[in-house]
Amino acid sequence: MTTMNSLNDQNEPLKKIGNFIAKHLNLFENILAIITIAAVLLKMFTALKTGFVITLSLTTLATLYFFRAYAVHDDEHAGGMEVFIDKLASFAGSVAIIGIMFRLEHWPGYEIMLQLGGITLLIVLAAIAILKSKKPQLKIFNRRLVIRIIVLLFLAAALYSTPKETLRKMRVDKEVPVEIIK
Repeated sequence: MTTMNSLNDQNEPLKKIGNFIAKHLNLFENILAIITIAAVLLKMFTALKTGFVITLSLTTLATLYFFRAYAVHDDEHAGGMEVFIDKLASFAGSVAIIGIMFRLEHWPGYEIMLQLGGITLLIVLAAIAILKSKKPQLKIFNRRLVIRIIVLLFLAAALYSTPKETLRKMRVDKEVPVEIIK
């Protein structure tokens, strides 16, 4: 029993952070999405170097999704499976965002992150549909969460399946000179 209390005491700061982020996520998410979209558009249509802004905004968003998984839910209809699926959605969203960032910044390793995040988000979306059909009174799977999952799933699939040449033509993915790599 002491070990369990000790574990709960250790998780208390994470729960506080998670609850704060869950409460304000919509605002943070909107601001970071606008900043990221603006930076990508500036990257596409100007010669400005916006990689730092894209990296900072997407890393922040991924971190917010990660810590959101530690939020405590007050939905009395949500059992262990529903809470697990909600946490999995947050972790998968975080992985997908990092994969999107790696793809936009043309860093190696984006494929596995987009695959892992995208496939997990697809599984989560199916699980939410099934669980919500069995328990329509669930509040844990709100509309904003479902929209977030669909948008991330679409972006991950689109960036994974778009050839490098197409991204280069759009000026999203610029070829790095060989001299810089060596």
